[in-house]
Amino acid sequence: MRKFVLIAALALGVAACGGEKYPLPAAEAYASLTSVGVPHGARPLSPLHNVSINVEQIPADSSVRWSFSKDGADLGAIIAKVDPDGESASVISTDYVDGTASGDDQNRMEVGLIKGSQRQLIEEGIRAYFEKREFNSDLRKSLEMAAVHANIGGMMQEASASMDRAAKESNERRREAESEVARNPYTASAPTTDLSRFDETSR
Repeated sequence: MRKFVLIAALALGVAACGGEKYPLPAAEAYASLTSVGVPHGARPLSPLHNVSINVEQIPADSSVRWSFSKDGADLGAIIAKVDPDGESASVISTDYVDGTASGDDQNRMEVGLIKGSQRQLIEEGIRAYFEKREFNSDLRKSLEMAAVHANIGGMMQEASASMDRAAKESNERRREAESEVARNPYTASAPTTDLSRFDETSR
């Protein structure tokens, strides 16, 4: 497990330091970047089974955008950009940008995974393509396991919170009913008096 954590940390560290450097002119590097697509190892993690990925090329900015959505809601995107490093080398850096629905509470889990684990998978897909090697399946397995465990924990917390909310609402309704009875004691259930015996017309 330590090995997997180190791999993830290194990936984030490289991104934070400005990206990966490759011995390719910027034009060639961008042409290669547009061919990465969505590698099999970078497909959405299990908790993101209802999330779609759309890949868009942005030539004017020498970048490629992986956009994530769920039921039409924009969850954000990972953008990889090519910058020249002299005439014969390039640097590819990645970044996450929020979507219009990134701040919604119901998307919190998905957005967190996209920002973290899914970004690492996209970065690994880029590295594997440029280095002409297989995708690191160990990284995929490690992130998959962590995502599933986190999702289960989140579901349990949400279930607990839901029960707490239901209990709170029930208590509030009970207190409101008791207050209503206290304010209007005659609204409480009481024996009904038969007034027909006082009706002279009935005699």
